[in-house]
Amino acid sequence: EYTGKELSIVAPRESTELAIEGGTLSHCVAGFIDPVIRGTENVLFIRRNDMLNTPYYTMAISNDGYIEQVHSYRNGHRSAAEQIEAYNKSGLPSYNKCFDIIGFLHEWAKKKKGLVKESSIKESYGALGANI
Repeated sequence: EYTGKELSIVAPRESTELAIEGGTLSHCVAGFIDPVIRGTENVLFIRRNDMLNTPYYTMAISNDGYIEQVHSYRNGHRSAAEQIEAYNKSGLPSYNKCFDIIGFLHEWAKKKKGLVKESSIKESYGALGANI
């Protein structure tokens, strides 16, 4: 786990948290419950520090430290403008402010000193935060 200035990395403690995350953000992270339990996949939550219990972004990271996926509401596969529209329609309070997700992930990877491969961070991971 990690706490930055505005965002934090939080590890789920129970499998039900993955189901809640997927339901709230309308993506498939609940399908990772069995692989997480078996230890073949790792899922971490990116949270706003002022809303630590509210789903914001979900991240899958390999056992060897490569960030494989980072998704927000409805997987976040949209341009920044389309994401803003989707977030506004979602009514989720966690999206009423934008953050630099890419910058945060780089900061986190540097602090983890080799446990997280900084080279695996893709610009598309934080389209909303990085483009506003």
